[in-house]
Amino acid sequence: EDDLFSIVAAQFPSVPKDIVEKMIRFNKGVQCDIDSRIYGQHGSPWEFNLRDIFRWCQLLKSDKGQINLKCAAKYADMLYTQRLRTDHDRLLIEERFRSHFGSESNQPNPKLEVTPNYVLVGTTLLERFSGTAHWSDIPTQGSEPDISQALLRPMEAVACC
Repeated sequence: EDDLFSIVAAQFPSVPKDIVEKMIRFNKGVQCDIDSRIYGQHGSPWEFNLRDIFRWCQLLKSDKGQINLKCAAKYADMLYTQRLRTDHDRLLIEERFRSHFGSESNQPNPKLEVTPNYVLVGTTLLERFSGTAHWSDIPTQGSEPDISQALLRPMEAVACC
């Protein structure tokens, strides 16, 4: 853990050290749970490692706001929770998050907004391509498309990551 901490802290000095420490312990705990077959059997094999911690730090760093536990929870949900296939597994990984961070990992269902210029899923803004006549001929909907609320969190994760 000390080596991982040194590597991550050197690569991402803007991420507070206490958050880096919690991220590393959380990641290790998740991998132990997976190895012990506590959760993650559907869709396995899973491997959570330094690559995930780096990606998490990159997302924290790219966020326009202050790096805090709320941001850490948002991106943990995207990188870890949404990867798992079952609601039960997601609840267990959220418990794991709370045990390390002491905060709520449940993220509200994001809002979906589609306009002629962009698509907003939660807090992730995607610019719409408007370079050819083909795409500009496709009308936007006047209201939110009929998409299940259960799909919005994974959609935001895909849009962001």
